[in-house]
Amino acid sequence: MKKIFMAVFVLGLMSRIGHCNTPPVKIQLTTDKPDIFVGDFPSINIKITNTGTTDLKVINSDYPGFKKQWVVDNPRIVIAEPCYVGDTWQPMGEHNLKPGESYEEAPRLYIPENIPKIIRSTVISEDLTVPAPITIRFGFIVTPNTQPIWSNPVTINFKKNESLPVRIEATLDRDTMDISDVQRPQPLEASLKITNISNAPVDIGTAGLCGLHELKFLKSDNEAIVIDSGITACLTSLGGEYSVVLKPQETWEQKCRIMYQGEDSKPAPVTFRIGVQNMGHLPVWSNPLTLNIIGGTPQWTKHMVYLKDMMKPVSPSQNGVVKKYYETGELYEEQTYVEGKLNGPYKRYSKNGHIQEELNYKDGQIEHERRYYEDGKLQTDISYHNGFRGEYTVYKEDGSVQERSSF
Repeated sequence: MKKIFMAVFVLGLMSRIGHCNTPPVKIQLTTDKPDIFVGDFPSINIKITNTGTTDLKVINSDYPGFKKQWVVDNPRIVIAEPCYVGDTWQPMGEHNLKPGESYEEAPRLYIPENIPKIIRSTVISEDLTVPAPITIRFGFIVTPNTQPIWSNPVTINFKKNESLPVRIEATLDRDTMDISDVQRPQPLEASLKITNISNAPVDIGTAGLCGLHELKFLKSDNEAIVIDSGITACLTSLGGEYSVVLKPQETWEQKCRIMYQGEDSKPAPVTFRIGVQNMGHLPVWSNPLTLNIIGGTPQWTKHMVYLKDMMKPVSPSQNGVVKKYYETGELYEEQTYVEGKLNGPYKRYSKNGHIQEELNYKDGQIEHERRYYEDGKLQTDISYHNGFRGEYTVYKEDGSVQERSSF
């Protein structure tokens, strides 16, 4: 009898230990795109199930605070920062799961090594190295300062880009560009005809940004030439974007603007080609075009060097205050960095020295914002919560309150 009792006790104890060691959540990782092209984004789906005995709060990865819960175990994959619709903080990104309930989402991921030559460069590169496969797991941190509970692993493979079966014909409205007006050089206009020369439909890219009948991204094979298409004078979207899919032998026609941004003020005739490159495809180039640059002076070179210096990104290890100046020497802005992230005050000034914008950052996230009228008087005062706009006050030029709101 005593042996029977001891056996029951041991079984009960083992059951308790097993129950205590059972993770309170189960993470399942799947992908419908195990093979992606160079430059494409991975598609991952996460299913989290509350296997515990108490309610579980899950934060959607598109909302502030997700980094307190979600991690990945491969540094080659990055979870995108939170996005939102509108200007206000929205609590809808929190999901309360009761025991046995599940929640699914598709986090926005990207692979930094997989995008720089396509997205960040003015010139399209044909030398797109196929990265090695990536295996990742997602981890969920149930409570602060505890080890994450990991999902099953998923492997993403990369495919070599294919040829895009189109023909591009390009012409310029004139072959001479005058850059004597340094601040407002007159751009040229190019006309394009892009024809599908295959027997199957071909996606040549995205158009429709701001209601424009222009492909979103066109590139140049000469760093001195910038192709401006699909993003010109765009302040408010007038229409949704869409993929341009050409039927066999169908032609897409559009115009685009050509701008010279070389540092040489008196270059020899500049020859370049206009390129199209959609995801998963090698670039396709137009016929060569030649442009003569006239009216250049040393001031043009100085201006180009200044613009490139203003657009130069800060180092990931940048610390302290970084100051930038107007081309005429007046202080333009002051930015405070800690290890490459905005951390502390940011100030922007008008040429006459009046402050125009004042922000405060913490770990790269905005906490407070003030904007000023041209004469330096306060115009708006805005507070932020977890990076999203909250209370704000708008002032008239005489200092009285025009509008006040809080969230």
